[in-house]
Amino acid sequence: MIYSLEAQYRDLVQKNQELVKYCQKRKHTIVNQMLTASLDMAVARFNTILLILIQHPLQAEQYQHHVALCQEAIEDFFGLLIDIDTWPSITHWWFRWRLHRVGTKKIPQIKTLLNIIERDVD
Repeated sequence: MIYSLEAQYRDLVQKNQELVKYCQKRKHTIVNQMLTASLDMAVARFNTILLILIQHPLQAEQYQHHVALCQEAIEDFFGLLIDIDTWPSITHWWFRWRLHRVGTKKIPQIKTLLNIIERDVD
């Protein structure tokens, strides 16, 4: 079944809303707030990308691969947050290191893509 571009993007936005809601329910510690804020900002930028691409469907196909990579980065980050919440505390150092890697290598790609798309649209 082939979805329209708008339907695909709507599904991504709904999925990401569920991720953010989960993160907001986590314990309120300084570290958790920083991680939640990072994910929230990444999702907000990603949603902005999707809105721009819906408004410019000819360019949407050009950036389809990059959108998939951004969604993968968000899901990786969220998966690691769940691992921190569910695994024993002795393993947290490993997941925090991996979160740092995702947060410094993959999440900045979302901002870069947003800047590129905004530049191309103008």
